[in-house]
Amino acid sequence: AGDVGNHHADVVLVDAHHRSLPRVVVDDVGGGRLAARHLLDLGPVRIGFIGDQLRPPIGFSSSRLRLRGVEQALRADGLAIPEELIALGEHGRQRARELAGELLRSSLPPTAIVAASDTQALGVLEAAADLGLQVPGDLSVVGYDDIEAADYVGLTTVHQPLLETGCRAVRRLLELIGGSPGPALREVLDVWLVARRTTSPPNA
Repeated sequence: AGDVGNHHADVVLVDAHHRSLPRVVVDDVGGGRLAARHLLDLGPVRIGFIGDQLRPPIGFSSSRLRLRGVEQALRADGLAIPEELIALGEHGRQRARELAGELLRSSLPPTAIVAASDTQALGVLEAAADLGLQVPGDLSVVGYDDIEAADYVGLTTVHQPLLETGCRAVRRLLELIGGSPGPALREVLDVWLVARRTTSPPNA
């Protein structure tokens, strides 16, 4: 809650973080773990990550949290993601295409890439096509969000329940307006992996 002029304003954040405000978020770290675990279970893999710059202008931290989940999954298997395979930049399909191209042209390129969003994953798919790489086979790609285009292109991705997140936030806001404190400040919703056509065991 906060003050707007002389008026009291009730606020609930959606997929954003502030320690003193009620918020409904998804488990971004868990989603990153799911993406990496899926790739690790397919066989030997060298995972790269395409995400947002560490301090994006609009303040979202989801990309950083998803990378943390990828790192946790690798660490559980005694592995680590090489720093040179982490590429961060302005959010968008074209910038992701450029970043992925740089990774895929490196001397020891990734055999799989986790993207912090489906939009960025689409850029990764374009970069692979630019270089004549087969997806999957030469390269596996995992996105995040499960937007409508993900199903259309057969993208393996982490689904986050956006509709439920919004509904929960509205419910919390109505509780605040009605004078009820509601549950704990931070409510975290689960995510799950949707396996489609962009991931498979790597080519021999």
